[in-house]
Amino acid sequence: MMLREVVRGALNLRHLLWVSLLILAVTVTACGGEQPERRVDIEPSLDLPESTPVGQPLELVYHWVPGPEFSEPSDDYHVFVHLIDPEGTILMQDDHFPPLPTSQWSPGEEVSYSRWLYPHADLRPDYIDFYVGLYDDDGRIAVKSGGEWDGRPDVHRLDIRADDIAGLPVTFEGWFDEELVESSGDRWSWMGRKAVAAFGNPRGPAVLHLRAHSPVVEIGGPQIVSVSIGDVEIGSFEITEQTSFEQRLEIPAEALGDGDWVEVTIAVDKWFTPAEIDPASADTRELGLQVFSLYLAPARSG
Repeated sequence: MMLREVVRGALNLRHLLWVSLLILAVTVTACGGEQPERRVDIEPSLDLPESTPVGQPLELVYHWVPGPEFSEPSDDYHVFVHLIDPEGTILMQDDHFPPLPTSQWSPGEEVSYSRWLYPHADLRPDYIDFYVGLYDDDGRIAVKSGGEWDGRPDVHRLDIRADDIAGLPVTFEGWFDEELVESSGDRWSWMGRKAVAAFGNPRGPAVLHLRAHSPVVEIGGPQIVSVSIGDVEIGSFEITEQTSFEQRLEIPAEALGDGDWVEVTIAVDKWFTPAEIDPASADTRELGLQVFSLYLAPARSG
């Protein structure tokens, strides 16, 4: 009897040991091993045209529709937006948090908002694919429930009309050479006190898109920017913060005139010379506004 009890005790001890090892393995996997894929029941879409002229600013209108199996995450997802050319190269991206955090989204309640992108005129592929989805703080992509997504859903294809360049500026007086940061791809042109650019006449209501940076620190205070066509001022605004800004000025058709070209003048009330504020600088240019993007687009109808 004693030998039989000893054997039975040893078997029970071995069983407990295997259970303990299994619990330990599960705990290690959950805490430090590969984490499970996060899945969501949601469908994204974009409001964009089928094609666009080269270099025209794009208003991306996002629509997210949480399905019945969607559950609010405890931590908010990021949105990723990748613009991909036919060779698979990422041309631009616009990762962001949506205005309404994903932790506040609910099944069946559509979430919509818009954001602007400013493709450079040098980006001229035949088309651009827009990949849009969600990811968490660990960089893991959240895929749609049921496996319909491949991890990076392609939600829109936009054809580029590379021969349609009427909205791009032809710069005249007041502009300095374009500057480029190769590591980031950022580029801009400084203008002086006043600068002139010409555009093809859209012959209808239009919108002038200006994305720029005002040197309010260097000039010692707010800066007023005015925009004119001929002798008629079509808009003015004040910049008070040292940050990039976007302005979209609506222009009535009658302000554009009857010619094939429209000349737009941008002027500032303050400017600076780098050499005057930095003794080590040899830059004697009078710099008024750092312009990243300038485009004259037909106004949307409806």
